[in-house]
Amino acid sequence: MKGFFFNFMHSLYKKRVFIALFVIFFGLSSYAINLAFGKNSFSVLSRNQDMEKKLKDEIFKLQIKNTKIQKELFEIKGLEP
Repeated sequence: MKGFFFNFMHSLYKKRVFIALFVIFFGLSSYAINLAFGKNSFSVLSRNQDMEKKLKDEIFKLQIKNTKIQKELFEIKGLEP
């Protein structure tokens, strides 16, 4: 049993560079995949920016509509806007 463990550890030691490179590659790959498709990805950022633009446009339209309605209300009440 001791020989098996020693041989196993020795083989790991000889391949330590490849193991380290594999771990680094796996970590960087996971990070890149998360960056591309995860919860905080570029696609989510793009979608949020599009939504922000649409909401700002809607706010602008509603402000104009609100101004017109207030003007009509003042005219009905007989006040000057």
